[in-house]
Amino acid sequence: MKNSPLRDVFFPQRCCSCDRITGSTLPFCEDCEKLVIKPSGTTGLCDVCGLHLSQCLCGKRLYYEKFSAVFYHEKEARKNIFRLKFHLRRDIADTFAKAILLQLSDRDFLARTDLITFIPMRPLAKFMRGYNQAELIAKRLSVHSGIPCLPLLSKEFYTKNQHNLRGIARSGNLSGVFEPKKEFTDRIQGKNILIIDDVCTTGNTLNEAAKTLLIFGAEAVFTAVCNVRKKEKKTVEQK
Repeated sequence: MKNSPLRDVFFPQRCCSCDRITGSTLPFCEDCEKLVIKPSGTTGLCDVCGLHLSQCLCGKRLYYEKFSAVFYHEKEARKNIFRLKFHLRRDIADTFAKAILLQLSDRDFLARTDLITFIPMRPLAKFMRGYNQAELIAKRLSVHSGIPCLPLLSKEFYTKNQHNLRGIARSGNLSGVFEPKKEFTDRIQGKNILIIDDVCTTGNTLNEAAKTLLIFGAEAVFTAVCNVRKKEKKTVEQK
């Protein structure tokens, strides 16, 4: 839906980080704009994930070529993800989609993207929540970018929540969990595909999904999320 004075009255633009009305068309307010991860024009950043080398996700074999995140998963940005996931605030998906689109405008892979997809949920989990927040964001990103969005993947079995696991248990928890939907298998062939999720913890979920798409014929896979968790600082005892 195009912007209009009436729409602005009833559905004003809110910041995708703090949820305050921005008073502009931008998806974040002036204060939260300063918290946006800046992947361009900055030294000491990884070419793949766009994060500072101290927070880089790329210390393992990657199946996706590029990664992008708007915010670190903390403070108000973290709270707004919770509003989207657990408080029926579906409208937040649109502002996050706009923020992702702005973030991708500085990277070189959006112009190469043929299809947008998203990390799926198990049917029961989606039924209990009422929606898949990653799907909502991906569909809104499709509207704003003009790139088609398809539900290419399904989640085949139950897995433990990634944020409750550590180290190698995270990747083992996801091994073989995704499968392409049969009706869309042919659409994967030779395509550059962008996977959307709400939060990235280590990149293992996105990596497993990317691997599945490559196995079934994707040319390249890119990934983008709203928030990315910062790496935990290890204490002397943990090292």
